Amino acid sequence: ATRDLSVQRFSRLELLDIRLPDVIMAAAFWLLAVVVYRSAPDDPTNRAFTLSMALVGLLRAIYVHSLFYDNVLSIFLEVIILITIPVFSVSLIVFASHFPVSTSHSWRAPIVAAGVFAAVVALCGVLAQLPVFSQEQLLALAGFNYFGIVALFLLGIAALTGRLIWRLTRRPRLSRRERRIILIVLLGILVASPMLLTTAFSWVIIDGKRVGYFVRGLDLRYLALAVPLTFAYALVRYRSLRSPSLLFVFVMLLSFSA
Repeated sequence: ATRDLSVQRFSRLELLDIRLPDVIMAAAFWLLAVVVYRSAPDDPTNRAFTLSMALVGLLRAIYVHSLFYDNVLSIFLEVIILITIPVFSVSLIVFASHFPVSTSHSWRAPIVAAGVFAAVVALCGVLAQLPVFSQEQLLALAGFNYFGIVALFLLGIAALTGRLIWRLTRRPRLSRRERRIILIVLLGILVASPMLLTTAFSWVIIDGKRVGYFVRGLDLRYLALAVPLTFAYALVRYRSLRSPSLLFVFVMLLSFSA
């Protein structure tokens, strides 16, 4: 039996529906990077946060970059993604070593080790895009790249959240300002927890279907903006001792409008 199917065109509105959330989030990350960097350009904590936000903004902007992944431009963008994700994970570890207060040189060795491992992971990702290896070798490179990306990302998240909890439990030595910084950031993580948990579950296939980002029409991806917003507010208000700028207010309005 045969059936006639009508051809449906992929309209601009459908493209906008797919890409608009990523565009809004990328703009929010980049603007927060500018806000925090301008508040104290010489502060290593602000510079580490700026680098992290710039990288995650780049990832959100180009993560879904094409409907077809077999052309030169798509392969080039895919290589950028495979390099950016490990670097972003290392930048999280660097930021964790400075937030909420800078540490001694005890973090230098883990950061260097994570950087070397990230370079190997990124190199395997790049080599997996080159048609110069056998199918088995390409699968091995891609598998190691995926494992390394997940491991580095989880390591960066664990370093950041673990250090926040560790500092919060040191009550005799914790200043009132530092306690406020940590509580503000933990509140942001709590708000974004539905999206963070959904992202974690999306790595696991349940009954052959991946977990989606929509719950009764609510797009959980926007909740992720609560984390950088609270980090940026804590850095500007309690580290740089400045009032949030109009640009920060604009980013908040942009996030709420999503």
